[in-house]
Amino acid sequence: MLGSSKKRLVRLIVIPFCFAGASTLNALTLQEGLDEVLATHPVVQERLHNYQSTLEDLRVTESQYLPSLDYAGDFSRAKTNSPSTNFQSVSLSSYEHSLQLTQNLFNGFGTLYEADYQKARILAAANNYIENANDVALSFITQYIAVLKARDTLAIAKESVSFHEEVLHKVKKLFDSGSTTRSEFEKIDTSLSLAQSNYIVAQNNLEDAQFNFERVLGRYVKADELEKVSFSGTLPASEDEMKEFARQYNPSVLVSHYNIKAAEAQRQAAYKNYYPKIDAYARKSWADDISGIDGKDDRSAVGIKISYNLYRGGADEAQIAKSMTQISREQDNKRDVIRKLDEQGRLSWSAKTYITQQLDYLVKYSKTSAKTLELYQQEYDLGRRTLLDLLVAQNDYVSARTQVIKAQNDLLFSNYRILDAMGTMVQNVLGSKALDYTKRVRLDVVDGKLDHDSNLGTLLFEKRDTNE
Repeated sequence: MLGSSKKRLVRLIVIPFCFAGASTLNALTLQEGLDEVLATHPVVQERLHNYQSTLEDLRVTESQYLPSLDYAGDFSRAKTNSPSTNFQSVSLSSYEHSLQLTQNLFNGFGTLYEADYQKARILAAANNYIENANDVALSFITQYIAVLKARDTLAIAKESVSFHEEVLHKVKKLFDSGSTTRSEFEKIDTSLSLAQSNYIVAQNNLEDAQFNFERVLGRYVKADELEKVSFSGTLPASEDEMKEFARQYNPSVLVSHYNIKAAEAQRQAAYKNYYPKIDAYARKSWADDISGIDGKDDRSAVGIKISYNLYRGGADEAQIAKSMTQISREQDNKRDVIRKLDEQGRLSWSAKTYITQQLDYLVKYSKTSAKTLELYQQEYDLGRRTLLDLLVAQNDYVSARTQVIKAQNDLLFSNYRILDAMGTMVQNVLGSKALDYTKRVRLDVVDGKLDHDSNLGTLLFEKRDTNE
């Protein structure tokens, strides 16, 4: 009996770790799953299309640097009775064609600043794409870890049921032979019912976790197909270093930064209405029988056209005031983003610090409770421990293992939360494959930091003042 108890305890301790590390032919790693979800998630794809839309907006704006060619044509039949026809009714078929080439020479620098505005929007949209990719990545990793935790917890609950069933079988034999009391039998039977109830709860929790995971990934994956996660990301040396990096290079901060630049460009563009607009044009027209006058009338003209608004009811001043308010609004948004990132980073760093300390004690607690359970089993078989002692030791061991699993997964999650606060989630998880996503919006990763492609033009915002 003692030998079988030892074998059962070894099985109790070893099986969950074998199960946790098991993989199948269809195993899904965290990296593979994240790559899949970023390629298919509608939020990420929508932000990519938004970026592509802003590129076209820049093309629309830059078209103002080019000349425009306009054609106008008129075909009609008119009946005229006038002095030019000696007051005789004359019916004539007339036509008029014209081509005009117009080139803007000056519009108060409006096109220049509107192009700056569009370039800033492009950079904001590019970083917004990465921002949303990081958000989706965090959601995916959160649910991935939740499934792993629920899966391991279910394994513990299942083993707890097996433990209670084995003890019940043993106690029943003793009860049938008159070697123990009915209260002992009822006690283990009650404990088995509780273990079975906990197992059902664990099953339900795993189903919930799998449902949430499917919602993010977009397809169903069995829990035992998910591989365990080993964190391999690059974390800063200190909390202050993490905060400083996030304030400078988190995509959310960069979105706000370029939104400020866009608002500043809009303010500059608003001043164009204080200047005259100057266009050069060349016009050629062909006409016949116009205004009831028989004969051709072909004309050519080349000239400069100047238009200058003198009064618009205060609309120009109001537009400038509005743009100033928009700048202040974007600056407030940036400060709010930084506050939230500081808070998230601080909480995640604190969780990482304390869970790391806690985990050392929990692992020791788990090992000690396992040894205690082994000894209690031996002593129970020898009649030196009561059934209640054995059940308390077993519950203590289950609690210890459950807490270890929870702490391990919480520590894993806090590490990824730190990456999310820094804005480096995707590049840390996917490594070099992350370039497939950043290059889609013409962003480079230099020393772990996002930087825009110089091909976007000369609008380079090197200074990133976190106090803007």
